[in-house]
Amino acid sequence: PRAFANGSLLQGGDFEGAPNGLSTPDIQRQNRQKGLYQLDLARNNSGSIWQVDLNVTSLYELQGIQPQLKVAVVEELVKFTNPPGDNGERNFGHVFRAFLNGSAGENIATVEINQTISRNYSLTLDPSWNPDQLRIIAWVQDERDRRVWAASQTQIVTRTDPNISSTQLMVY
Repeated sequence: PRAFANGSLLQGGDFEGAPNGLSTPDIQRQNRQKGLYQLDLARNNSGSIWQVDLNVTSLYELQGIQPQLKVAVVEELVKFTNPPGDNGERNFGHVFRAFLNGSAGENIATVEINQTISRNYSLTLDPSWNPDQLRIIAWVQDERDRRVWAASQTQIVTRTDPNISSTQLMVY
């Protein structure tokens, strides 16, 4: 693998572009920077059908990029009693389940600075999925060079009351 930060190949690792050339302060500094977009993502659980609401706001005047909005469902942890393959692995993390807006995503190049677009998706859960382990992720990725310009995710919180906000957790 080769790692990049701010468009430049990382230096200082075991080889040019080695991910171990990235230090904790480098990661923290990068995390403090705002993305090119703000993504506000929420889901409302209602049994086997979930509603997903997403607001995307462009924070800067953008030129020369081809931003695609992508929204997916992942299962945080899938466990098997008996390994499904021949390598003995039983636990699988961050398992992709489905795209909510297609594998190509949606081109959002026409979104202007400070403009917000709203998208709503409906998701019917597959019975083999564990709803307690599902999260929705959304990201904006440049189709030319694959850079990710913004990302967001829902927390793993299973709720039966759709009136509870995504930041609340009720224990009965």
